[in-house]
Amino acid sequence: ACELAVERVIEKNPDWRSIQVGFIALGKNGDHGGFCIAPGFNYAIRTPDEGNRLLESGSRI
Repeated sequence: ACELAVERVIEKNPDWRSIQVGFIALGKNGDHGGFCIAPGFNYAIRTPDEGNRLLESGSRI
């Protein structure tokens, strides 16, 4: 879902290389994911088993 949203932003913005957009998706069962245009977008999660974690999202470039 996040990757599709980033692709839509890129399609609608001819100057997409000069912007950064990132999305985070969360599921009811604890699934999570993120995706952005350029590297460097991260997000934090907390789980009972692993505590706090900072994760790097995937990126288009």
